[in-house]
Amino acid sequence: MNRTTTTRRFSRSALALLLGIGLVLTAAPSWAERNERSDHADRRQVTVVKRLPAGHRTVRVHDIDYAVADGRYYRREAAGLVLVPPPIGAVVLNLPAGRLSINLGGVAYFRSGDVYFRAARHGYEVVAPPPVQIRAARDDLRIVVRAALLNVHSGPARNAVVINQVHSGSRLVVTAQAPGWYRVRLPGGGQGWIMSKYAGSAAAG
Repeated sequence: MNRTTTTRRFSRSALALLLGIGLVLTAAPSWAERNERSDHADRRQVTVVKRLPAGHRTVRVHDIDYAVADGRYYRREAAGLVLVPPPIGAVVLNLPAGRLSINLGGVAYFRSGDVYFRAARHGYEVVAPPPVQIRAARDDLRIVVRAALLNVHSGPARNAVVINQVHSGSRLVVTAQAPGWYRVRLPGGGQGWIMSKYAGSAAAG
């Protein structure tokens, strides 16, 4: 192989390498672009207000001041007045409309969105989520009991108080779900929790 051929091959290899690097640099967003996109995503999730609603009051929770108006909490940050979820430890006089009532092992909780409350001395205290996650059921979710006689519990736990029993073939409307559990509307009124493995879809049965 002569020197001219070697030089040409080296030039072609170097050119291909430079083109490849150029394509990578063109396709990949720069560090600044990635940060800008991330900032835009964060801004979409944050609500900043210029002024507080009339009639707001200031409360202190764990040494942090919040402005409260119409059940909404605002915190002063670098971006301005930011709408935030009710902080854990805050006490409200009234529960939000449409809250979900939950009873876990004899302990009553109330849920509104991702916020949990428990009854306190002067209202309802915002608390950390209970260990079992509860979610609302579809409006059309109906099940049929498969066990001969099935206990109905006060909460989605085996050690929760048994408040009723339902018989095989009972068709029930599900109002909420937790892992392994259904909260159902009982035939005689009221609601309770049953283990989902002992029930099936009413449409199939």
